Amino acid sequence: MNRIYRFLFPTLLTFNLLFGNTAKQVYQQLDPLSLPQLLAFLQLYPQSEEADKVMVKLSDLLGVSQEAIQELPSDVFQQELADIVYGALLRFQSPKLSPSSQLIDWVAKYCGQLSNRSLKGYGISSEKELLELDESEWDLSRAVLLSTLGEKHIDRIRTYEANLDLMALQVKARIGSNATNEDKVHALNALIFDELRFRFPPHTLSEEKISEYSFLNSVMDAKKGVCLGVSILYLSLAQRLDLPLEAIAPPGHIYVRYRTEEKTINIETTARGLNLPDEAYLGINTRLLKKRSLRDVVSMQHFNAGSGYWREENYTQAIESYKTALKYSPNDPLVREFLAYCYLWNGEEELGRKMCAELSGHHAEDTVSGQDILEDFNQGKTSAEALRILFQDCKQQSSALQARNKELKQVLEKWPEFRSAWLHLAINYLQMRRNKEALATLKKYHELDSQHPLVEYYLTILCAERYECPEAWIHLEQAIKICHQAKHHPEVLKQVLKELFHYSPNFELYKELQPLAEGIYEENKVAI
Repeated sequence: MNRIYRFLFPTLLTFNLLFGNTAKQVYQQLDPLSLPQLLAFLQLYPQSEEADKVMVKLSDLLGVSQEAIQELPSDVFQQELADIVYGALLRFQSPKLSPSSQLIDWVAKYCGQLSNRSLKGYGISSEKELLELDESEWDLSRAVLLSTLGEKHIDRIRTYEANLDLMALQVKARIGSNATNEDKVHALNALIFDELRFRFPPHTLSEEKISEYSFLNSVMDAKKGVCLGVSILYLSLAQRLDLPLEAIAPPGHIYVRYRTEEKTINIETTARGLNLPDEAYLGINTRLLKKRSLRDVVSMQHFNAGSGYWREENYTQAIESYKTALKYSPNDPLVREFLAYCYLWNGEEELGRKMCAELSGHHAEDTVSGQDILEDFNQGKTSAEALRILFQDCKQQSSALQARNKELKQVLEKWPEFRSAWLHLAINYLQMRRNKEALATLKKYHELDSQHPLVEYYLTILCAERYECPEAWIHLEQAIKICHQAKHHPEVLKQVLKELFHYSPNFELYKELQPLAEGIYEENKVAI
């Protein structure tokens, strides 16, 4: 009984019961749409008159007949079904259960009304089968779990899928049969973020264990995940509810979107499903929001795993993770670039240089500026070791920032034309609140390359802070014209233009730049 009460205690707290209450009193306080509460009642009061009524509600909620429930032996019903429901639908960290195959078969059978069952990818047992399918037939949860856990762990995969099925059934119970897609979005937000309290992990853990918090199974176990992990959970449930969603991936991030011709709902999975405007994801250098395929989503799991190994300087394992990512997205330039760097650092310099050369000239469609790191390496303006130093993690403590400052200066003594090293050094100075040195460092970058909008923006702000307003106007003009030529009109530049004009009026330049910042002009080319 201790085992049962460990699971029941959070449920009992939900409706503020005392153990002395009668079955009738408890029944009157039940949420008739809550699977955990109904199961808790049956375990506590199996012989009560109200138990039959609860059984009826439970069968309706599961979408099965009472006879179907009775197919399960009583011990399985009372323990294993309750355990898996509590693990799936209560907010505390899920125990790593090993329910019987009989129970998993039962859940799979009686969740047949879920929409993912019509996909050819549902129930496949090998990665080979998955990769041969058209992506439109992929069951995302089976795809990510197969690619993560492997073909030898089908039983574990089916256990996680049973949890997802029960989550989807709980949502269906709450929204009813006539729910709109927007109703489904709101219900999923309520389940994932309010009832189950899936959360973004502490910042240090999200960086140190990025792969763990990206994989669906780990996210479900811990009820914590980074943007990718919780987005995969959301998309997996959406497939079961016939809810068409898109995965959107601005640089370094991913979130989920529901879109029709009339309306767009952005679902920020690191902020409890908050609907942020598109502008929140667009920066000075990010010009569009790229939709990613299911293949890309699976690939991104392994890309994050590679990043985790990279941080540990385990380049051999990082290479394997990036290779796995390329199985799903073979033409992803970012994966290929990071794989090339790992070859450089793992003693396979010839192969790394060859891959870097193959990527020469590539310009990501979602950014304004080009690939200055790759360009500088291919042009002999930096080295593999300098790249390794550039990509090292740096903590925010003063001593770490000072050590980072020293390393970057040493890199620049040897490679003075390495643009990204100048930018990283400037950012390091900003983190140390040494704005004067940051300004001087950014001017060094500007001398090498005046076509990076983010650098020009930083120069605008720092010059204005030091009352160097004529120079601030020069750099703001450059930033606006660069972005306008890329058909990008970020809100932050519009705001800076207004503030700089108010602070230091330049009527002629304002008149020229204001329509460019707003995107009013149609010309594709502006002299810069």
